[in-house]
Amino acid sequence: MVRIAIVLSLIICWGCKQQSKRKLSVTDQFSAMVPDSAGHIYFAQDTSHFDFTEWSSDVLYRLQEPDFSGYKGNGDFIRFVWLRSFENPVVVRINRFSDTVYANIKELGRREEKLSIIRDTLIMLEPENWRQFSNPLEQYRFWDSSPEPVSEAMDGATWYLESKSGEKYKVIEGWDSGGLSSESLRNYLDPLIKFAERYVRLRTAKGR
Repeated sequence: MVRIAIVLSLIICWGCKQQSKRKLSVTDQFSAMVPDSAGHIYFAQDTSHFDFTEWSSDVLYRLQEPDFSGYKGNGDFIRFVWLRSFENPVVVRINRFSDTVYANIKELGRREEKLSIIRDTLIMLEPENWRQFSNPLEQYRFWDSSPEPVSEAMDGATWYLESKSGEKYKVIEGWDSGGLSSESLRNYLDPLIKFAERYVRLRTAKGR
């Protein structure tokens, strides 16, 4: 019995080491899709109701985010781009490659008077976590949704939700007061927002 217990302990220990090694070795598999130079437009002009195409593209490039336009690979993703008028832009991206699921959380801010990445976090998730973030898109019919209504507000936050699941791809743009309170935003992204807020502040000072 003692020998059996020792063998089982060794097997469990080996399995834990292998799992830990697998997690530590994971890198962002979409990193090769970052554009080579600034000025690249990430979202098509007809995607946006607002004239924020260049702003969103500049933020995404500075954060070294991939361009998913025309992507036909095996990976799936949900990307939330949060562009606040007076506070740091944030990007949260959930990625899935087969049974490998991970999150990227990035924040752009000023460091020594220059815009640079001040947060770049990769978080390993369990395979079943993917459904936690993707289910609301199905539940609230994201894939069949109409464009968000136009807002004339000059402050608050502009947001983009971009996703690919299997053969489906869609990106929409919306506006929020900064308090993460708009109905469609919460419907589609409530689990993602709650997850991201463990690592980065999303609510604006005015929108709280």
